Amino acid sequence: MSAEKARSFVIWLHGLGDSGPANEPLHTLFTSPEFRNTTWSYPTTPSNPVTCNYGRVMPSWFDIHKMPVTGEEHLENASDGFTCSGKLSKLLMTANLKSSNTDSSGVSSEQESGSPEVTTGLLDSVKRVHGMIDEEVASGTDPRNIFVCGLSQGGALTLASVLLYPKTLGGAAVFSGWVPANASLLKRVTPEARKTPMLWSHGTDDLLILFEAGKAGHRFLKKAGVNCEFKVYPGLRHVLLNKELLYLENWMKPLLPSP
Repeated sequence: MSAEKARSFVIWLHGLGDSGPANEPLHTLFTSPEFRNTTWSYPTTPSNPVTCNYGRVMPSWFDIHKMPVTGEEHLENASDGFTCSGKLSKLLMTANLKSSNTDSSGVSSEQESGSPEVTTGLLDSVKRVHGMIDEEVASGTDPRNIFVCGLSQGGALTLASVLLYPKTLGGAAVFSGWVPANASLLKRVTPEARKTPMLWSHGTDDLLILFEAGKAGHRFLKKAGVNCEFKVYPGLRHVLLNKELLYLENWMKPLLPSP
């Protein structure tokens, strides 16, 4: 197989308040021959006001109303989603994506009632990720050799982006993330997206994106028919460890083209 055909592409989506360049050293850990022809991309989101940080302007893919993020016990109900501790206010309840006015990437351009700011921010970021994928596919990379990974808020965006993409990708990895939508998202998951393998890594002692949010997200993906491995890290808080990335490397290797 030629290097042109064997090339792969990884998009890494940073967390709230972070930047793409700050994450660039991550791929130096991926030393296996399978990654020889892999290109890594680290986009940075524009700065926006973030409600949970008292309106402070910082790099954010979409607005977050409250922290920490917890998980509803019955995500299968369309009215359920993710909430915050304390008053259990609804968090990131994106409006039901309408079947009309949907662009070529499968993302609706209209929103129903809910939080327009959250919905618009999320969908705009999803479209940006889809644009990056489309550009790479147009350059000749097989969609099955494209991977999307993200940490925290970037992990939430990873889920939304991959589940709404109209093609099967090589894989997706979520680190300490959550599902940034209610169960109505199940209706919009594309048949091809269900075939994209996923890895979800979460620490049991995460105080920002609680472990229960990870478990609820894993149940959500199983209900959607997505093949997702849920990797538990006992005692881990809201940080990313080298051993998580090394596990990701081994998880990705069988999914990559032969070196």
